[in-house]
Amino acid sequence: QYRPFSIKFAHSADLQSWKKLPDAVFGKDRYTACPAVRYADGWYYLIYLEQRSARWFFETWIARSQDLISWELSLMNPVLSPGDLDGINASDPDIAEFQGRTYLVYSVGDQLTWSKSRVATYPGSMNEFFRSFFP
Repeated sequence: QYRPFSIKFAHSADLQSWKKLPDAVFGKDRYTACPAVRYADGWYYLIYLEQRSARWFFETWIARSQDLISWELSLMNPVLSPGDLDGINASDPDIAEFQGRTYLVYSVGDQLTWSKSRVATYPGSMNEFFRSFFP
């Protein structure tokens, strides 16, 4: 049916009762995980973990959708890739805006024995950050 770690969506009017959106599944055909979803300017933006290469290696990617069903990947992916001292992943992203800057908090590590938190900063609003990946 779906690959492990496919991202599935649900809706709630009160944050207590949830209804699955059966057609709203991202990454049916590949490893995707650890989503952070934000809504801006009529788009749902998904920042998530993606395994794109044949080796055991994970990056943070971004996609957008207007309906949670049809998705557009940014041609500028990855958003984050692990550096030389970061192990094999740049994963578990979350995003926030504070005082006109955007902060992307994420983990690096080896997926088995160690991890560290990192912060990347964008010198503009979250909306500007999202638009920069979809010119």
